[in-house]
Amino acid sequence: MRRSVSLSWALFLACAAAGAATFTVTNTNDSGAGSLRQAILDANANTGLDTIAFAISGPGVHTIAPATPLPAITDPVIVDGYSQPGAAPNTDPIGFNGTLLIELSGVDAGQTNGLDIFGGGSTVRGLVINRFAGQSSAAGNAIRALTLGGNHIEGNFLGTDAGGTGAAGNGDDAISLEAGSNDNVVGGTTPGARNVISGNGNVAFFIATSGNVIQGNFIGTQRDGVSPLGNLQGVGFVGGVETANGNVVGGIVPGAGNVIAFNGFRGVLGEIASGSGNTVRGNSIHDNGELGIDWVPVGPNPNDPGDVDTGFNGYQNFPIIRSVVHGASSTEIVAKLDSAPSTTYDLDFYANPACSNFPREFIEGETYLGSSQVTTDGTGHASIDVILPVATEAGARISATATDPNGNTSEFSQRIIFSMDQTSGPATGGNVFSVH
Repeated sequence: MRRSVSLSWALFLACAAAGAATFTVTNTNDSGAGSLRQAILDANANTGLDTIAFAISGPGVHTIAPATPLPAITDPVIVDGYSQPGAAPNTDPIGFNGTLLIELSGVDAGQTNGLDIFGGGSTVRGLVINRFAGQSSAAGNAIRALTLGGNHIEGNFLGTDAGGTGAAGNGDDAISLEAGSNDNVVGGTTPGARNVISGNGNVAFFIATSGNVIQGNFIGTQRDGVSPLGNLQGVGFVGGVETANGNVVGGIVPGAGNVIAFNGFRGVLGEIASGSGNTVRGNSIHDNGELGIDWVPVGPNPNDPGDVDTGFNGYQNFPIIRSVVHGASSTEIVAKLDSAPSTTYDLDFYANPACSNFPREFIEGETYLGSSQVTTDGTGHASIDVILPVATEAGARISATATDPNGNTSEFSQRIIFSMDQTSGPATGGNVFSVH
């Protein structure tokens, strides 16, 4: 039986390879020979993993502005903007030094998406996709993937101008993963996989599916990863009856963390009540209008004894930071975690600037400092005393998240007053508040 399965798989791969072809876009026309529209139609009609390449004559950025919606991609294909002569992928581990020369603009297309991917196993790379209009989940997205998953989206500018420094946003989401399109990869741990996803009218990511990996992207910044160019929201696990389970945003290995910054509302939003196992670790999340990580209802969710409440990611309790010692080459963090009994948690620690932008600003997680593990006792309590081999500025606001063995990450810790000690204050009298 095993030999039969292996032979069948080998025959399938051989047939798929035999059917693969390359269709080359040679002009910016809306239709006809050499157009992107015709290349998609030809790739759909040809069974196998095809490639859509670009060889448009002339220097500079070439803008393809379809007058009507492009046909949906229904068969696996690699759409490779880096095949255009003069284009080059990013090689900068902290910025974006690549050159993108193929722009797909929705300025004349009406209420539609840029690319609809109905066939799984496709790759989109090296494109600038912007100005697709609409304010619903069905239109106005740069890329919408549904029905089948396993797609790769890498090395693109989604919502920016061709230079990656100005907003030319899509009216709705940059990337919409929905209706069963699971196990997609957006970005990656290498510089060449990084997407810049900024300036969009809604969220950078609309995720209503499972098993997706979002790594190494700039979400809400310009191509330098530093200058602001926010979306309305950053990453959104949103939807109605959909589920969002086992998704990964970031990671603690080199290159995995995303920059999620300057978005108008939340950095990472979770509102699907049944969503679980969604891991958010190692990112640089800062300067967003509201919480850096927000599992709705809106605002910091209070920790509960035993962590028995339910909701997105089980409303995993976050650690409470008690004190921080800033050394010349290390940072000591004393904290506690009260959660499920006899359970081991991954703790991630972050530094934020000492000075807040406004008095009631929520703490996010701008600079990832390192990680540790802790195991709660039979009552669900764990004391934390961690020394990380990295210096932080005096007064830096330290935050932390906890991730349980099933991948459920908490919101960021906040300086929340859990009790009030009535003690003698300064000479004029007053109360001194303490965090417990």
